[in-house]
Amino acid sequence: MKRRVALVSTLVVLCLCLGGLFGRLWAQKTGGLLQSLQTFSRVVDIVMSTYAEKIDPDKMIRSGIRGMLSSLDPHTEFLDEHDFKELQVMTEGQFGGVGISIGIMDQQLTVISPIEGTPADLAGIRGGDRIAEIEGKSTENFTTDDAIKVLRGEPGSKVKLSIARPGVRDLIPFELTRAIINIKAVPYAAMLDDGIGYVRLADFSKTASQELGRAIDSLFGVGATKLIFDLRSNGGGLLAEGRDVSDLFLPPGEVIVRTAGRIPDSKHEYVSETEDPHGDQFPLVCWSTAAARRLPR
Repeated sequence: MKRRVALVSTLVVLCLCLGGLFGRLWAQKTGGLLQSLQTFSRVVDIVMSTYAEKIDPDKMIRSGIRGMLSSLDPHTEFLDEHDFKELQVMTEGQFGGVGISIGIMDQQLTVISPIEGTPADLAGIRGGDRIAEIEGKSTENFTTDDAIKVLRGEPGSKVKLSIARPGVRDLIPFELTRAIINIKAVPYAAMLDDGIGYVRLADFSKTASQELGRAIDSLFGVGATKLIFDLRSNGGGLLAEGRDVSDLFLPPGEVIVRTAGRIPDSKHEYVSETEDPHGDQFPLVCWSTAAARRLPR
């Protein structure tokens, strides 16, 4: 019995010693982080208690998170639940809605353009129309996010709009039945003069490489020998689709992109695999500007 007690006592002392050692090592490792977090907490407390106007703490913390991540690189972003759902909509390429791209112009909710073949397009809504009311409620001071909540919904459900149209005195009423809206990754492709094909890629959603491949095949099939590839305002999307789109233009064996991180599974090298059916010698102009996210409703 005494031997067992002595053995247990020895194990307890050993565990305490090891625990103290690991505790000191952990404290040394995280000490700088804890100090920084304490500084951040004090700043938040000072702002909350002394700033001239009332502060929304959740909004301030989220802004702080976004600022922190923006210091890393231009591509690391914080997505809250709403932003993540929007990203899923864009990468899936479809949603339930009425089929209009909207924005704020002159502080009014404005139709940028209807999507061809959608309920809004078939009902006669035009680009430049101002959405004055949704379900009888004024859209004054509406944001595009406010509009999303009421314009999107289950396919088959209805939504009422009142449209202010330039040159028309009274509001124009519309009752639209929501439908599945499919977002085209390649909204436009056409032949220009002198054998020049033009194709626009709006995003890297899950159908991007298939749509782009078909568009390029079609252009070369009707005589294109040169290509303008329009990536202006492309909002990005899925890494796999970015790889497959690049593969359309590269010979086999070319490194497209490498990913890296401290997690072992995050390290990958993506290499082109397929032969370019149109060869790699045709002149190509890639037209690109900074992406601007404009979400259809």
